[in-house]
Amino acid sequence: MKSSGSLPARIIIRAFLHSAAYQYKYPFADQVLIHAQRPTATACAEINLWNTHFGRWVKRGATGIALIDGRGDRPYLRYVFDVRDTHIREDRMDNPPFELWRIKPEYIPDVIEAVQNRFIGDGTARSSLSDTVVDATIPLCTDNLADYLQELMQEREGSFLEELDEDNLRIRLFVTLQAGVAYTVLTRLGFHADDIVQSDGFEWVHEFNTPATANILGAATSDISEICLREIERAVRGVERSIRETNRTFDGQTEIEYNDGGKKEIGIFAAALGAIAFLFLFFARTDNMWLYVVVNIVGLHNDAEIRADIYSAVP
Repeated sequence: MKSSGSLPARIIIRAFLHSAAYQYKYPFADQVLIHAQRPTATACAEINLWNTHFGRWVKRGATGIALIDGRGDRPYLRYVFDVRDTHIREDRMDNPPFELWRIKPEYIPDVIEAVQNRFIGDGTARSSLSDTVVDATIPLCTDNLADYLQELMQEREGSFLEELDEDNLRIRLFVTLQAGVAYTVLTRLGFHADDIVQSDGFEWVHEFNTPATANILGAATSDISEICLREIERAVRGVERSIRETNRTFDGQTEIEYNDGGKKEIGIFAAALGAIAFLFLFFARTDNMWLYVVVNIVGLHNDAEIRADIYSAVP
């Protein structure tokens, strides 16, 4: 099967996962829309959060990233902005600089210990963070597989998975899921995941070729990756607090963390549209055709709504 621009499916999915790794606190549907509009985005938030919590203005004329909120009676578009579309407020110049959490070399032993204790628990001493992450994804995916497999059994009609028995379906879901979770987590930790996760792990990804099956695989990858990355983030924050306390470098400033509090419920309708957008992105994307298709399905026919009007919010 041909995918977007005739690129192999396993290349397209890895490009998406590289983007999704930095949006792991967003649900799958939002990750798809962010990737399709701004694949290089690293930290997205709504304008009010940038203005108040982070003390940053969204730049005049910046184009918002359209996300679908389907929780109400009528779905509507809401907008988030990448950190590159912001600048620090003049009255907040003394704030600490905005930084995403990252793993420094001195953090690695503590992060390995946290991942081992939470997800592996076999008592084996490990020194490689990348190996530890890959090992952790196996029990993570195994423990969470049953619910997604049951859903996939019920929703596989019309896909390339339709004629498979349960055992073969389980193999395809587990292999693809484990590769996707490992790729996502390793990417967010700064590794070149292509050197670690074999492309064979994605050999069946093109078989999840209906909105329902794509949504199941995407949601499972997103949810399980978030579990692992939140545990790692907690370990990193803990090490950083210990270092500050040891060095007694408190200066009275409050650390500002990029944390939106967890994935938001976006509604079944929005989730389905996200899966449709994923298939357009994956198999038939032409420029921004996917966005106009989704927007017209939602019923927002005014092209002007694609661009956020933020002038009144920026001094």
